[in-house]
Amino acid sequence: MSSVWLGGVRTAVSAVALVGVTTMLATPAAAVPFSVSATSPGSDSVNLFFNQFDPSLGNLVAVIFSLSGSSTTTTLGISASGAEGGIFAVATGQADYDIVGPNGTLFNGNGQANASCNDFNVPFCESETDSATEPDFIPSTLNELSPGDDLTPYTGGGQFSVSVTATANEPNFTVCADLLDLASCSGTTGAAWVGDLSVEFQFDPVEDSEDVPAPATLALLGFGLLGLGLARRRRA
Repeated sequence: MSSVWLGGVRTAVSAVALVGVTTMLATPAAAVPFSVSATSPGSDSVNLFFNQFDPSLGNLVAVIFSLSGSSTTTTLGISASGAEGGIFAVATGQADYDIVGPNGTLFNGNGQANASCNDFNVPFCESETDSATEPDFIPSTLNELSPGDDLTPYTGGGQFSVSVTATANEPNFTVCADLLDLASCSGTTGAAWVGDLSVEFQFDPVEDSEDVPAPATLALLGFGLLGLGLARRRRA
């Protein structure tokens, strides 16, 4: 009988070990929800805390980070004004989305929204906010750390943290003009990210002493059986 570590609780599970075959177990951790949002120029970050792997269970082989229910929304609103009528403005707003663990960046991606405004009669225009929701560009498995990586931060009796950050960058105007001169343009980019992050530990379990006799125990048992056999031969 082996045990699985689940959210800090040791749970008994049965595992069959065949000769020459290593049985690897996994410890699914409870998902931790997060929500971050920012407006340009700025960022919003949150630290998520997870329990470390219990080394008494065995040898840690891999650490797998996964996302579920994740989606990002990038928004952009712009306005422009000039001395004359005939205002025209086009811009792009970009947002960055990052997850950083003890070993460095686990994931980074970006989203963008486009907006334009024009009015040929008055020297001012304002766009309706444009938005882009991207739930699919983030992989479900962010990164798998294996023995080639440093697994030390994930092992012990404490916790480790992972930061989730959304950054909204200033809009980039490709056009900002009126009929006679350059216009004055401004805008605001927004970045929002929600989801659940979970961590799974894969490990080679240690054998329980109650299931697998120690070599010294086997030796004592052998000597005892040998002594019983000799005693019976003398009586005969």
